[in-house]
Amino acid sequence: MKKQIWFIAAALLFVFEWLRVYFIMPMPGSQQWNTLDFAYWLHVNRSIVRIPLILAMIFAIKEVWMSYRKTAITFMVLISISAYLTNFPMNADHMFLKMGKIKFETVQKNKIDSNRLVLGVVFENQARAYPINILAHHHQVLDTIDKSHPILATYCSVCRTGMIYQSPVKNGSPEVFRLVGMDHFNAMFEDELTGSWWQQATGEAVAGSRKGEQMKIIPAIQTTLKQWLALYPNSLI
Repeated sequence: MKKQIWFIAAALLFVFEWLRVYFIMPMPGSQQWNTLDFAYWLHVNRSIVRIPLILAMIFAIKEVWMSYRKTAITFMVLISISAYLTNFPMNADHMFLKMGKIKFETVQKNKIDSNRLVLGVVFENQARAYPINILAHHHQVLDTIDKSHPILATYCSVCRTGMIYQSPVKNGSPEVFRLVGMDHFNAMFEDELTGSWWQQATGEAVAGSRKGEQMKIIPAIQTTLKQWLALYPNSLI
């Protein structure tokens, strides 16, 4: 009986690690189904799922080790590799690192090709251009024009949607987001405060305690840098 418990727990742990990533990454079939709530449950309850399964494996390891040592070692290696891949290299925020220090330049000092596409915005009488080739790699840029008006410039490299929002301010600081994955081929961000998931294309919280909240959309233009500067020659880039 203990042997069965060990192998069932090992199989479930292996499947769990892959399912947790499968539903929020662009894998075959994963983006066609309405599995967002289930994916969020797997993410939030990962410790609750893992701990009993690991304890069950520890409970039965002696009997399995005596009779199926090589098989047990194979299972443990596969689980370890899966856990590493799904928790580190395959995590969206590891694949697309958040931008560090942001540096803007004037037209005179600009080194971005004028034929490059940009996401342009005018906010509080200040024009800004975010090159899409840079924005797409990081998926988001938090740009604070002043402490009370933080801008969250976003771009989904899969559906090629560029949106700019007025980021919420929590406890006197701009809300911090990380790229967590995607749903229906659109990027999703997770807020640091509550762990809720937000849809990139709409700015709406779609899972978690803040579900239904909406970030304010700031009108933006997607055009070439050359065309943007013709409209706003004093824009920062």
